[in-house]
Amino acid sequence: MYRKQHGQVLPMGLALVVLGLLGAFMLFNTGQLASEKMRLANAADAAAYSGALWQARALNYQAYANRAMVANQVAVAQAVSLQSWFTYAAVASQTVATITSLIPGVNLGTTATERAMTAAGPVVAASTNAMITVSNAAITALSASQSVMHYAAMVNTEEVIDTVAKESDSRFYADSAYGIGELLSRAYLWSTFTDRKTKRDKTAVEERQEIIMASRDEFTRDRDWTLFDYWIPGPGLILYKVIREGDTRLVKNETARGVEWEWVAKDSLSLHARLPVPDFFDSFVDTEVEVPTAWASAYANSNSSRQRILPCRFSTRGECSRFTDDNRDAEKLADRNIPGLRAAQSLIPKYGYGGVRNFWVLSDFSRDDVDARLKVRVEVSLPADTLREADDFTSGDQLSSPVIVAGNTVSSVSVADVYYKRPRHHFLSRSEREKANAYNPYWQVQLAPVSASERNIAMGLRSGHLTPRHTNGDAL
Repeated sequence: MYRKQHGQVLPMGLALVVLGLLGAFMLFNTGQLASEKMRLANAADAAAYSGALWQARALNYQAYANRAMVANQVAVAQAVSLQSWFTYAAVASQTVATITSLIPGVNLGTTATERAMTAAGPVVAASTNAMITVSNAAITALSASQSVMHYAAMVNTEEVIDTVAKESDSRFYADSAYGIGELLSRAYLWSTFTDRKTKRDKTAVEERQEIIMASRDEFTRDRDWTLFDYWIPGPGLILYKVIREGDTRLVKNETARGVEWEWVAKDSLSLHARLPVPDFFDSFVDTEVEVPTAWASAYANSNSSRQRILPCRFSTRGECSRFTDDNRDAEKLADRNIPGLRAAQSLIPKYGYGGVRNFWVLSDFSRDDVDARLKVRVEVSLPADTLREADDFTSGDQLSSPVIVAGNTVSSVSVADVYYKRPRHHFLSRSEREKANAYNPYWQVQLAPVSASERNIAMGLRSGHLTPRHTNGDAL
């Protein structure tokens, strides 16, 4: 009877082996699923971060281009200023040489200075013309490149996202139904985040003009000095003072064709004589006399014209734009192109300037938002039937333990933010947030938390999604 019970535990042992194998297969499948989910999460983070980084670089490029265009506008102003200043110096040297022509010894130096200034005139004219031409070409190229970068940014963002997903694993793809919806959302947000400003945008153009004017260097902005801080008494108890004034400004003229632009530089030197009477008498009689000594002006306008776009009419006081406070008579001589004592031209036209070009800035709602930012949401997916399963090591369906997921797809969602903030090492960095602008390249990128609603949307859209990248198993 004992021998009849021999081997009865074998069926139970085989059943336990089968259950163990099933458990092992399920554990293997679960491990494979967890591993692929981690790789998907890393790929989604990398894709979202890379896409956001491209948009941040596009915005930073817009800022760099704006700064470069302003800098080249200032370079044009410097060229016009240099031409005006040199012409003024040539007129001054001619005046001094004429006055000292009868003074032995002194006339040698003043005559040599006059000749040197006359000889250097063509060189200065050619140099300033080249400066204006090169700077104007740079402004044109930068303006065009801003538009190219803006329109290419959206396409390149999608290519970057797709490429990063593919490079992580050839089975990964980022063109899910969720991704398509986000693509449209990104395109809309990108198109409304910045605006292209033209000469018809009066407010933006005036703001650009103010920024250009504020960016002028000291030589361009203010070339004033006074030989004496106080009035110096002279013969006949008359007080004397020598005043030099110079300035360069960007002016605009609105016409039916649009806005016309012109850089105008003026330089003057005058001797002022004043009667020694109280200031009270100034309201009744003009006690000060201006004796113009040297004067000059140069201009470059967007019409490439020999005529000023803002012509001066001296019949009515104040109708002509004034740059000077004291040397008004000398400024009038320059505006009228009155030659010096030896017939030196005093009003010099320059060519090759095209005015303020079209440019890109942040849209109004972006500038008003203290925390203006762009979001890049990405879902990287993997077809479930491409997962490596325990079934791949067996034949038949007796021990089949397939991985079942919603929509036959495993995916991961990631979000990256493009935000504006000065770097921590920047000497002007502050603890409070600074409003974004189109001139500082401080756009940065960071990964952001993924909300439950984002995950639910992606999961809801995933159901029944098919992709042509399915290579293993049957298409559902």
